[in-house]
Amino acid sequence: MMETKISGLTLRNPLMLASGILGVSYSTMLRVAKHGAAAIVTKSISRRPCKGYDNPVVVVTEDAVINAVGLSNPGVKAFKTEIEKFREHDKETPLIVSIYGSRTSDIEAVMNNLPLDMVNGIELNLSCPHA
Repeated sequence: MMETKISGLTLRNPLMLASGILGVSYSTMLRVAKHGAAAIVTKSISRRPCKGYDNPVVVVTEDAVINAVGLSNPGVKAFKTEIEKFREHDKETPLIVSIYGSRTSDIEAVMNNLPLDMVNGIELNLSCPHA
């Protein structure tokens, strides 16, 4: 496939996992990488665990599928373990961690708890109304 460069990262092809539910556990991230994704963008991670919204979080209409999960995630301290496990099995696939917070101090706390030596990039989730 076509090699692609994005912000200094060389990807073997232009396909990457977008931030979402498949980017929350090391096992699903490994599966996606094994099936051809050139990079993984994790689910957005916050300072503390976030439950998200109660079901239903997906509504199917005749014309659309709409979801509002509410940024559920295990929090940075628990997610750090998922990053470490992913890197035990895959040292090559670029890993971009999506982070969010409602204050600058929240974003700083997430950054201070990430194993940055195992991460290739950071995505700031600034536009989601749930943050």
